[in-house]
Amino acid sequence: MKKKVENLLSIIVVLSLVSCSQPKSSDDVSNLLPILLLRGGTASSTTSTGTTSTGSGTGSSSGSTSTTTSSGSTTLSISSFSPSFGVAGTSVTISGSNFSATTSGNSVKFNGTTAVVNSATTSSLTVTAPNGVTSGTISVTVNGVTATSTASFSVSPWTSISFTASDDVYRISCPNSNTCFALTQASSSANTKFLRTLDGGSNWTIYDTGYSIFGSLAVLAGGMSCPDINTCYLVGSKASSKILKITSASGSPSIAQVGNNGFYYAISCPTSTFCIATGTNSTQRTTDGTNWSSISASYTMVTVHCVDTNTCYGGQVNAKTIYKTSDASAGTPSWATQSISTGTSVYSLQCVDSNTCMAVGLSVLAKTTDGTNWNSLTIPFVSGTSTTLNGVYCFDANTCTIVGSNTTVWRTSDGGSNWANQSFGATNTNNAVSCTTSSSNTCYVATTSGYVFKRTSN
Repeated sequence: MKKKVENLLSIIVVLSLVSCSQPKSSDDVSNLLPILLLRGGTASSTTSTGTTSTGSGTGSSSGSTSTTTSSGSTTLSISSFSPSFGVAGTSVTISGSNFSATTSGNSVKFNGTTAVVNSATTSSLTVTAPNGVTSGTISVTVNGVTATSTASFSVSPWTSISFTASDDVYRISCPNSNTCFALTQASSSANTKFLRTLDGGSNWTIYDTGYSIFGSLAVLAGGMSCPDINTCYLVGSKASSKILKITSASGSPSIAQVGNNGFYYAISCPTSTFCIATGTNSTQRTTDGTNWSSISASYTMVTVHCVDTNTCYGGQVNAKTIYKTSDASAGTPSWATQSISTGTSVYSLQCVDSNTCMAVGLSVLAKTTDGTNWNSLTIPFVSGTSTTLNGVYCFDANTCTIVGSNTTVWRTSDGGSNWANQSFGATNTNNAVSCTTSSSNTCYVATTSGYVFKRTSN
């Protein structure tokens, strides 16, 4: 008897589907469900996916995947997250709908790795990118239901290195891939500290120089140049400060004052004995590493880079002006004035040869390939980065890294036509960058809050 009823029901279902190619109303579907259920069928929930295109000009990633619960009563979704890039430890805000209002009610994963949820509302989560984070999508799970972003969180190739001291790191110089020196100072009245690593940043030794040389704790704090692993020169923007010379830098450092009193912003030493130091209406030079003399310049250069003992470039603050000398070793070097068409102030410049240089600053990004004419480049920008650029390092004519406020880091491999965003996704300010001469991938960035970031891949 049961078999006959089942066969009869099957005939009814087939006739219903043939005669009604499309249900006339939701009631028609409802009328069929009891029949289907009698046949052992099941009613299932649906999952809908929304797509939103994400352009390269944003720092937050839009796009959501909406997942409907089995009861059909709640839709959990991710609409965006910001920033769209970072490293382990980066704070990320996820926006969406129907999150749990308690932190423990949300399970958040970055490409499968569980993150800590710091705060939660039904429409916003603040989370920390976890250790071991890799590039990929972000998912949120609430009560067994998961929503996954359509856009990916991009992990920067930089890793953070923290010091025992939490002072801001203002300058860094790396003679080779394992040896780096950095400068910190806690306040304008505190002593400047000299930091050293001999193992690629795993361990750092901190030395008190015994002097306070940074008057302004900002992008114009002062300078450092280390032409080899044993010799470093330090200058600062505190009035009437002398130049500091560090010898045996990779062994037991010896720190001594050399040169004349001055108000210095930058120094460049292509050799261990030849240096040019620039400051307020003054330029100093040494040709033996000990004795310094004024080589009169009536302008203030806040950055300087000497390619060799003959060719040096300097940049002026509150102006888009570059100065160049081709006879730096002469008794009285002559400086030619060159101009950049856009921006406000030059903060840093770096050259790979006597004709090829890149300069950065306050809304400044420019390069020269002939040693005379400077072409302004488009400053790369996404939400969360900054157009205030504090440092630049060029490994060759094509490969350069620039850094700035808001942990801004960009890298080009085609001379500045295109830039890859490698920013950290935090609020620190990047003060300086130094790369090794042996590898374009090994670079270090000096930043605030006692951190140095290191990159070993592109």
